[in-house]
Amino acid sequence: MAKKNNLEYIQDLQNNSEVVILNNPIATPTFIRQLSKSKKAEINEVYTPKLFYEIASRLKPSDLENLSRNSNIVLTLEIKDFLKSIQTTNTSGYSYLIDSIKMLQTTLVEWVEGRETIIVPIISQSVHKHDSGKIDLYISHDLAKQILQVRETENFSFFKKNVFALQTTRSIKLFPFFSSWKNYGRPIEVDLKSFKEKLGFNKAVYSRFSSLKKHVIDPAIQEINDKTDLFVKYELLGNNLESKKPRVTGIRFWVWEKKNLKALEDKKTEVNNGEVFADIDKYIEQLSTDYKARLRKHADEFYDRLLANPANKTHYSELIVKFQGTSLVNQFNMVTDVEWMMKEFFRMFPYHAESLRSLSAIRSHIEVTELDAKSRGFLLYFELDEAFELKIIK
Repeated sequence: MAKKNNLEYIQDLQNNSEVVILNNPIATPTFIRQLSKSKKAEINEVYTPKLFYEIASRLKPSDLENLSRNSNIVLTLEIKDFLKSIQTTNTSGYSYLIDSIKMLQTTLVEWVEGRETIIVPIISQSVHKHDSGKIDLYISHDLAKQILQVRETENFSFFKKNVFALQTTRSIKLFPFFSSWKNYGRPIEVDLKSFKEKLGFNKAVYSRFSSLKKHVIDPAIQEINDKTDLFVKYELLGNNLESKKPRVTGIRFWVWEKKNLKALEDKKTEVNNGEVFADIDKYIEQLSTDYKARLRKHADEFYDRLLANPANKTHYSELIVKFQGTSLVNQFNMVTDVEWMMKEFFRMFPYHAESLRSLSAIRSHIEVTELDAKSRGFLLYFELDEAFELKIIK
């Protein structure tokens, strides 16, 4: 049952043309890097990935119904609307778009499926209707199927308007990478060599980390923080980091959705206006109290969202049936303990959209708390168990 529910969640995202959800090889940074190998690299690295994300966001599972393998799905692109959506200010936007379409018609994607090796171009054919302002893009059955075969785990999604708002190649390459980690719940540590290779920054000009930092990492994160729904921070890993010649071996990133940053601002306000804790035990006691209050707040919000969405009716009913006749369900078939309900719902449906949303919010709160403890000079470790109980270790 949980598997079906998670697939339904994925299909909901696939049916939303404002969202891109991917996980297969063509969504990797290597693929995006491949799209831009042309004389107009800088232009194509901006336009071509955006065109691909537009295609991916508009493909729906229903498009494959009754479609034979040798047929194509036709997506009509309104040229003016698309250029406006990607926020282009370049007067040559039309010609760059045509170049990007041609690029995708000559870019081949290859994968193995069963006993077959399949090789197809991203766009099989394009038809420009002169004086109509429209271009028809033909996407093969096999490619559409591959894009839509999103696994239940290890997928990632984002609103395409975020990547459309970005105007530099470095930001467009890094945004999907950061998006894939936004619900991870803790910092991400990456090896510097692997980071450069996977994202196409393993060039001579970036052999010195100071150059990579100045020309790629800092400006990309600045643009992503300014223009998207993510907020990213990082710190360096390595040896002699405070010296004039540091040896950087990796990077630790923190990725938040901005909607969760209010908690961080609340913590900053507490530090500035509240009590300064010198006693670590007293501080831990306060953190535990804060966490319990926050968990209750998340549970109340979870319950409201669950009942407000008709699509959740089946899952809620299954939970009620399972505990009917106990003190946890009253005579009106309503849950008497919302905090318990959130925990039990997560056990029954761990991949449901609401379960993942609550887990992400709770982890974000813990992440903010970790930063607050660090800023106070307290070295604490936080462990969250399956019942959402928080253990603080000093």
